[in-house]
Parts: sequence; structure tokens; C-alpha cells
Amino acid sequence: MVRRNGWSHLCILSEGGRWYRDQRLYRYFDRLADDGFFEDFDQVLFYGAGQGSFAAAAYSVAAPGSHVLAVRPVATLNPAQAGWDGRHRGDLRLCFKDRYGYAPDMLEAAAQAWIVFDPREREDAMHAALYRAPNVMALRAFGQGADVVPTLDKLGILNAMIEAAMEGSFDLTSFGASTAHANARPITCAAFSKGSKAGGACPWPPVFAAVSSRPRNARALRKLSIGLRPSFRRSPNLALASRFRNV
Repeated sequence: MVRRNGWSHLCILSEGGRWYRDQRLYRYFDRLADDGFFEDFDQVLFYGAGQGSFAAAAYSVAAPGSHVLAVRPVATLNPAQAGWDGRHRGDLRLCFKDRYGYAPDMLEAAAQAWIVFDPREREDAMHAALYRAPNVMALRAFGQGADVVPTLDKLGILNAMIEAAMEGSFDLTSFGASTAHANARPITCAAFSKGSKAGGACPWPPVFAAVSSRPRNARALRKLSIGLRPSFRRSPNLALASRFRNV
């Protein structure tokens, strides 16, 4: 999809499952913002699911005017604000009280954000309710449960959603048409979802991506390459899956 559209793509993985809570990552996005890196692109989309949804929303503040697509959104794991979410007890040691810690507030500079979730998943729905800004559109994927991303991808819907979000044309109508198409093939959905029930190994690693249209000039690519030091790329908790590149 990235190659077909001629986009650039920055993908960041959280290898240790640390929810992107790392001072080095804060400084990295600070540097991109201070250098005006994202200003060299006509359009920027932050996309992520699960842990990646939190990161996509939180770090989008570094690119004012960007679009955000967050699937199964998580607002924070700060016990004072989300103590009702018992799914990630082992991650409560991480600090969500400092910078980039409350994702809904970080969306204030985004042009538009879309959050996709199954309202029947209690915790997902409660996190989604914390995204209250007027530039946030809630899209409900009924019946998809915890398998929203793999199901949409299996049905060939996910890429179309990402492309529409990049263009800013994603809305309730287009999402409704997509999910109606998915619901028309329940056997396919069930067969795919069966292998990834809650509690099993998740086939989708924590990841979020900043995808952009072609850079206005080569300066954007040079700035990012300079910013990626080998020590950062070899971090035990954070790894850069790919640099921004003109493909």
C-alpha cells in the first residue's frame, strides 16, 4: 500500500511492550517537531492499534494538522484515570503522568482523528469514551471484539480505511459500507477470528506508524536520517522498523 501510493513510512515498534513510554522516544519526537520535520509533507497520518493506538494519538501532537487512525484506542494506563482497566496490571509500573502520557489531550492539534472499536468490549468502549474532542469521530465495529484489526485486514478493509484516513475522506458512511461488507461474510470472519481468541498469543505486535504523502523536498529525509542514531535503533525496548523513505 505504501509503495503503491508513493508514500513515506515511519514505523516504530515497542519490542518490550512498554507502551512507548521512553524518554528517548520523547526526545526523538521533540526533535522532529522542533526541526519542523512533518511540515515538509503535504499530509501525515498516525496509525496504530492497541498499544500502537495510544502512541499514534499521543505522538500526533508533534505534527499539527495530521490525521490519526486509532483502532481499539487506549487513552492512558494511569490508575487515577483508567484504574478500571484490569487487562494490563503488569504495565502499571510504567509512568503515564509525564509527557505524552494522556493520549486524548495530545489530539488537540490534529485535523481529524478516527477511533475504531467494538462497543461490546467494555474496556475498549470506556477508553474510547475518554476521547471527547470535537475533532474525534468514534466508529463502532459491532461484533468484532478484540480481533478488529486482523478481521478488517483479512477482509481487505484495513488498507482502504488507512487510505481514506490519509485523504481525510474517512467517515461514517464509508466505514458503514466497509463493515456491512464484512458482516456479509460472517463465516470468513469467524474462521479468521477463531485462531486469535482473547488470552491467546497476539499475532499483531505493538506498533504504530506515521505515514505521509511524498515529501516536498529531500531535506525531510536527510533530517530523519540524521536523527536516527545507531544506539537508538538498538534499544532493547524500542526499535525502528523502517525509516521515513521515499518509495
